[in-house]
Order: sequence, then C-alpha cells, then structure tokens
Amino acid sequence: RRVHGLRDGGTALKAVLSPGNVEVSPQLAHQMRLARAASGAAVAVSAVVVKGVSAMARSIGQSTASAIGQTEVGKLLAETGDNPTVAAAKEVTVSALKGVDTLFSALENAGR
Repeated sequence: RRVHGLRDGGTALKAVLSPGNVEVSPQLAHQMRLARAASGAAVAVSAVVVKGVSAMARSIGQSTASAIGQTEVGKLLAETGDNPTVAAAKEVTVSALKGVDTLFSALENAGR
C-alpha cells in the first residue's frame, strides 16, 4: 500500500505501532533532550528574526510611502479615494499579513 500525505502516514503508523512504554537507551534520551532544546532555540531565534524583519519592513514601508506620496503616481493614488481596486489591494495586503502572523504563531506553538 502506498501512503500519501501526513494524514495517511499517521493512519498507517497507528496501524503498525502499539501504545505503551518504550524503553530507549540513555544516549538516545540525551539526544532527544538536545533535539528538543535545539528546536526551542530555533523557535526563539525565528521570533527574533521575524520581529527584526517586521521592524525593517515597517521602516521601509514608511520611507517608501513618503517617497511615493511625493511622486505623480502617489498623488494619483491619493486622489483615487473610494476606488474599489485600491480598496481590494489594501484588503489583500492585510489578509496576507494576517496569514504570515498565523503561520508564525503556529510554528512558534509547535516548537513548545
């Protein structure tokens, strides 16, 4: 039987594995503790990187918005006001940022 995807793989493993206490060597237990510590550290580093990238993006966004506002294109965009296309573009951008936040939160919680 060929297994596709995580769900099928999980079902196949449940069929083969039986619950109970599993004895592992002290060396494997030590390696597992190190792996858990490393994954926690990776999550912490990821959080710092995301915060740094967010701050950088915010700064670049403010600088860019100011510079664009002074151009002909910026002035034209400012005049569009109730343009549905501009409103849709803003909505897509906000939704994308919410998606990135959701993904980061899930990764952070998975590392705990």
